[in-house]
Amino acid sequence: MPLLKKLRSALTRGLPSAPPATNAREPSPEQLEVLRRAEEALSTVIIPGYDVDLVGSGVVKRLRLTREGRLLVFLDYTGSDPHCNFCRFINWQLWKKILAQAEEALRQYNLPPATFIDWATGAKIEYK
Repeated sequence: MPLLKKLRSALTRGLPSAPPATNAREPSPEQLEVLRRAEEALSTVIIPGYDVDLVGSGVVKRLRLTREGRLLVFLDYTGSDPHCNFCRFINWQLWKKILAQAEEALRQYNLPPATFIDWATGAKIEYK
């Protein structure tokens, strides 16, 4: 059989469909409830000077639970970094206050300990 006929034959038969991803798993109802409560808690934290909350402003990009039950909060953190060194210092002081308030809000909702992650870089945000 000529090569072109073999290729046509293979294409008309179709390829088998890819199996579903095996590492993707659906969150349990308990995990969904934790994520919902975390979003609710973070929406109580108001950004000073803007009168908007962390969730509504889009600062919180994603919430995730680790297998160990730790809460990961992905924030759009580096997008607010000014060029002026003094302004950068003021900005960092403001972020420390916001993250402390976020941590306290999560604690008041009896949620697992949180780790804050920079959305753009994936780096852990150290604020203490």
